[in-house]
Amino acid sequence: MRKGRALFLALTSVALTLSLVGCSSQGEPDEVTIQTADNALTVSLEVECRSNLFFSRYDIAFYVDEELQEVIDHGATKQYEIDLSEGDHVLRFAKEGDNEVDGSVEITVNDNMALKCVLGCTSSQVEVQMVESIFPPIASDEAVSMSHDDVREAFEQAGFTEIREEELRDLALDQADHNWLVGSISIDGDDSFDKESSFLADDEVLISYHVLGDINPPASASELVGQDYEKVAEQFASAGFSNVKTEPAASAGTVGAVSQVTIGGFFGSSDFVRGDSFPFDEQVTIQYYEEDPDAETPNANANANAEVEEVLTIDSSPDLASLLSSGETNASWFSTSYRGKTIQFDGHVASLMTHGDYSTRWDVLILAGNNGASPSLGPNFKLINVSFYDMNVTNADTLREGQNITVTAVVGDYDSATDWLELDPVSISIR
Repeated sequence: MRKGRALFLALTSVALTLSLVGCSSQGEPDEVTIQTADNALTVSLEVECRSNLFFSRYDIAFYVDEELQEVIDHGATKQYEIDLSEGDHVLRFAKEGDNEVDGSVEITVNDNMALKCVLGCTSSQVEVQMVESIFPPIASDEAVSMSHDDVREAFEQAGFTEIREEELRDLALDQADHNWLVGSISIDGDDSFDKESSFLADDEVLISYHVLGDINPPASASELVGQDYEKVAEQFASAGFSNVKTEPAASAGTVGAVSQVTIGGFFGSSDFVRGDSFPFDEQVTIQYYEEDPDAETPNANANANAEVEEVLTIDSSPDLASLLSSGETNASWFSTSYRGKTIQFDGHVASLMTHGDYSTRWDVLILAGNNGASPSLGPNFKLINVSFYDMNVTNADTLREGQNITVTAVVGDYDSATDWLELDPVSISIR
């Protein structure tokens, strides 16, 4: 901990490039006291020599104002307490046995101070990066009960680079007003700092914040089917679930009645019971019937004569038939001619991967023909960043790799770099 230290650094010869291989330190930093002047000021200096795996693995000779202090082993981290007189001083780091391979930094000492040097060994020089000493934007007692997002942003803007958050799932439902609020904060292990405390920019900031513990659904999945979907949504919200969504079911039934409730997104549970527990922010999806298929509406035939866009199939489009029967994957010609048109063909799910960091959105690779058929014909069709409901899947409650499907989709762009033809799904029917 470095409290109450002001830092005044003038960096005149600092190499900032860190083109290193590997990164390690050998245990806790060794602490050494170096006395160079009577009635001097104290400089707390941490020196980290980053380790290379193969080349330029030499030890470092450490000089203060051209006086050798110590030889630092390659890959080691050392902690020094140096007594220096007020004024300018030079810290130099050289390859042991070769003073031509070195790097240095000039510091101005006006008060007790803390700083850190990160060293990188190359064949031509010792690269030196200074880590600044900075001050917290918020005292530790002020951060408690603030939003963890606000606290993290404040420390990022202050220049702290190593910020870690810890979620404490410890709140009961009657404590929901404390959700996302900071419970404690520490910097480099110090949990009672103020805004005058001095720390290094790469000291770890640990923000611990409260959220609700796991909670139970208001009823079993089977009990919810057939109930009014809006009331079911209210039940889940009252139970503490924060991520509740409603959406129309693909099939028909009594208007407004629940057809299925899923907790957990795409591969979630739709057969849960009251005693099951889930994170409060787990996605709850309530599907309901939107229309009564037997209901008559005055406008049912209003657009009977309107022009309906043709859906191209292998029977109606020779070009689509040629595309799906060819061993050529380059589909640029087809995209150029049919971009924006709707096509329908039989294929199979060749790959199903989550999109980025999402757990309920997917990138889907579709190939023509049945799963296992050889050889595989046609281009690589790709659905990018789609949800289960974007794909309007019918005849199944999920989509899996290997399923044979009938795809109806709008033709998009062909990407020559990845060799896929993008589709915008209209529907996918499991065959």
